Amino acid sequence: MTPNETGLGGNVMPKIVQLVNEGKLLDEKGNKMKVYTVPLEAKGGKPAVWDDIGTAEAYLKLIKDVANEVRLHGTTPDNKYYGVPEFVLKDFANNTDLDSGIVYDSKEAKEALWAFADKYGVHSVRGNIFVAGN
Repeated sequence: MTPNETGLGGNVMPKIVQLVNEGKLLDEKGNKMKVYTVPLEAKGGKPAVWDDIGTAEAYLKLIKDVANEVRLHGTTPDNKYYGVPEFVLKDFANNTDLDSGIVYDSKEAKEALWAFADKYGVHSVRGNIFVAGN
């Protein structure tokens, strides 16, 4: 097997698509699963953005980039992620702290982290961190 035949793009995703097309990939209830795709063209003919988020670091970098684009350009065509549903863009922006480098999965997760920090006298929390609630 060559490097091009391995990994998500070379091996895993094509197999998933094949199984779906054959009706062999089922969810936990036995229903046939579907494959959804990302268009190569976003709204208004603008090229779509493709980011490979194969690592946790790449995932956090992408979330921060989306949040920064929303803060700079809102959800207008100037935002390079224009075409992604507006509620998704706003959710990224609302749950990402670009100053500290922390990404929260919800307002509750953010509040819980800072309640913990206050309780234990933690004055600085920084870095590539994803904080998830229950």
